[in-house]
Formats: sequence, C-alpha cells, structure tokens
Amino acid sequence: MTLSRAAAVEVDRLQDVRADDRTQDVRVAVDNCIFTVIDGRLEVLLIQMKQEPFDFAWALPGRLVDDGETLDGASGRILEE
Repeated sequence: MTLSRAAAVEVDRLQDVRADDRTQDVRVAVDNCIFTVIDGRLEVLLIQMKQEPFDFAWALPGRLVDDGETLDGASGRILEE
C-alpha cells in the first residue's frame, strides 16, 4: 500500500506528537475498502458489526493500529481476521 504524500505527512505528524506536561493518547485506525466487479456490478466488501451500539450495522473492515505496527501490517492483519 502506498500512502499519498498528505497521508504520509499526517502519519509522521501523529507519530511525533509529544506530551508537554500532560498525557496525550493518539490512536490511528485503518479501514480497508475492497472493490470487485461481479456480473457487471461494482461490489464492496462489508462486515456486519456484532457489538452494541452498532450491532447489525454494516461497515468497512477496520481496526485500530497496534503500537509499533505499520499501516500495511494493520491492513493485512484486519483482512486475515
């Protein structure tokens, strides 16, 4: 996966966030958007949520990026789950 220049700059900025005299908790999430064409129709991979308050809602497969994990690594982990 190749990040756009703007996305790469934002990731660098988020990784460089430092707490002054207080604790900051910055988390990054990855969502996978996978398209295919079946019988001439554009389709997208969705998952059905299982936890309240979003149970039975549809969403793109995604999760938080683990500490020390790359965006590519997180994306692959999410698809394997």
